[in-house]
Amino acid sequence: MSRLATSRFVVPCLLVLSLLLCANSPKADAGDEDLVKKFAVHKSAWAGHGVGSLVHRKTRQTTPMGEVVTEEKKTLARITDKYFELNVESKTMVGWSKSVERVPKVVHVDVAKAKIEDAGEETLTIEGKAYPCKKKKTKDASAFVPGGMKPPAARPGKSGGKLTGEGTIWLHEKLGMLKMQMATEAMGQKMTVTMNVKRLKVSKKVGAQTLTCREIEISNSLFPSKIVQLSSEQVPGGTVRSSMSFSQGGMTMSTVEELSAYVKKPLVPVTAK
Repeated sequence: MSRLATSRFVVPCLLVLSLLLCANSPKADAGDEDLVKKFAVHKSAWAGHGVGSLVHRKTRQTTPMGEVVTEEKKTLARITDKYFELNVESKTMVGWSKSVERVPKVVHVDVAKAKIEDAGEETLTIEGKAYPCKKKKTKDASAFVPGGMKPPAARPGKSGGKLTGEGTIWLHEKLGMLKMQMATEAMGQKMTVTMNVKRLKVSKKVGAQTLTCREIEISNSLFPSKIVQLSSEQVPGGTVRSSMSFSQGGMTMSTVEELSAYVKKPLVPVTAK
């Protein structure tokens, strides 16, 4: 399995995992039991959005063979008592396609298997300022991800993979999770993934709105690439911008995903008849 092929499996999973470092992560002042409870229930980021709200992202992938641009637009079409129904429009090399996606309002995650333990304290430095953190070790870091890790399906004749394993998280009493490190396996190859918050507050203008983001850097021990991501808890999907560059055997591939449009419509109260 080439590192390039493995990267196509790993990168989407890392972007999902990086959402843990958004500003809404649990805080360190909770005891281990309370911490587990906080991670156990995840509300959808579509909460608070009314029908007609939308996110539109464009992805530009560049290789020696040329450039490919894809797009995805998700529009909130219906809200029920259990889920948000989205109209999804996707553009690939062959044109536009349409589908419907249902997102649960609340996802309950089995974090009991995480077995959170104290691992002391450590001070992290972000933008020249010290932030004392409590360290917590876990047997299964993927248990913290809303809905669990759902890696891309394996290709015919190839083994799939997992993105889970023992990990350590660094929690600040007010700012939540600032760092995460996980030893894992991807498509038969072992690797260590490290995610750090590099900047706590970055303003990013999207259309007429200015979003407040965190800048997160993601690296791994398997291949020499680095993902830099701007994430915001204000936006469904979290990603405002992400960039990744990867080189192997003289070939370089880069991918940039950007939020090109974001509209938040107000919730309209349902009047009983």
